[in-house]
Amino acid sequence: MLTRKPGALELCLVTLLAAAVFFFHLPHILHTPDESDWIATSQFYEAFIQGEFPPEAWHAVWGWQETYWTLTQPPAARYLIAIGRRAGGYAVRDLNTPWNWALDVQGNIEAGKMPTPRLLFWSRLPMVLLTAFSVGLLFALAGALSGRLGAYALAGLLLTSTYLRETTLRALGEAPLLFFVLACAVLTIAGLQSWLRAAQAENAPLRRAYLWFALAGIAAGLAAASKLNGLLAAGGAAAAALWAALFWRGSISPARARTFALRVIPLVSLLAMGTLIAVYPLLHSDPLTRLGRMYKFRLQEMQVQTEGFPQDTLTSPLEQIGAAAVHVFSSDAAFRFPGAVLLNGALTAVGAAVLLRGLFGRKAGESAAALAVRLGLLGVLGPLVAAACFSPLNWGRYYLFPVLLGLMCTALGLHHLLEWAAARAR
Repeated sequence: MLTRKPGALELCLVTLLAAAVFFFHLPHILHTPDESDWIATSQFYEAFIQGEFPPEAWHAVWGWQETYWTLTQPPAARYLIAIGRRAGGYAVRDLNTPWNWALDVQGNIEAGKMPTPRLLFWSRLPMVLLTAFSVGLLFALAGALSGRLGAYALAGLLLTSTYLRETTLRALGEAPLLFFVLACAVLTIAGLQSWLRAAQAENAPLRRAYLWFALAGIAAGLAAASKLNGLLAAGGAAAAALWAALFWRGSISPARARTFALRVIPLVSLLAMGTLIAVYPLLHSDPLTRLGRMYKFRLQEMQVQTEGFPQDTLTSPLEQIGAAAVHVFSSDAAFRFPGAVLLNGALTAVGAAVLLRGLFGRKAGESAAALAVRLGLLGVLGPLVAAACFSPLNWGRYYLFPVLLGLMCTALGLHHLLEWAAARAR
């Protein structure tokens, strides 16, 4: 029973439970100055739908000119914040203004830069829902890999994770980034499963595989429209398709496998870029040049941050990897009692071995569906995990994907160790 995949009803119940847990914790999540900025600039939504003009000070935004606020991050997360606060009855005129880092907290409150508790609640509400859906997707992925035991172990780790709550429930870009990246991974897995079914049947059509990868490209574009590093998911989905064509072509001819890969790579890439451009009017007039400026501006902003926060700066790759390891195996890991780093490391290693098994070719008796889950999950999340491991700033929310992948590996490790122990007991 514990090795069977959880059903749709269980998935819905876990997602609802996650929403209830996160909703309960929402009032206890402290406000951060960054949230003031994201809530203030959520008026991008009104500018996007042309429903209300922003205040005079924001006229440049209405024209989608290059300013600090338009270059720093794409606006999809701000759109979601706006949908939440509009549901609570808050229009542009009701918003706070961006945080002034030269003032203390009291000075910002007096200057109208602190959102009211009710505005903050409604702005965060979409993040609660997206995080709950993300827990549901992770539950389903763990269930596909190890059955109910691993799925419920991961759900328990996620619902009790202080890191997840404090990272994704705020009115920032992490929750939509996480959800759309996981959606891209699930759609990529569906495309890989269609490919594997076709590889087992002579002359089977590949239309469904192309459709799933097209949807994965759109999801990756929405991830990039939430935070720029979400565009890495598109590269991961395309790399997974290429890997499948190279190693898992089965009865499909080499020429047809090459054609599949050569079509999927531009399909995913172009749809991801097209989606990002479509939801961001700043990019409509000169997309490639302005996107390049956004990346350049982001690098410059991180340089300013490293100079302004020298205590959080990581100067060498060894320091950067070490900081990521501390988050994954210690400070944000599943178990945090003294000496737990060894247990976390062992369980993560076992789970990682499970994820890597069979990627270079399907073995006899190996489940095609499980292979697709492993490749799709590692393919899409891998580039984001690698990028985070070389962050120049030791800021907790930058390690979202390494921490989550570590928790998943821990859950898979628990499942397989308990399975091994039960087999030995028999």
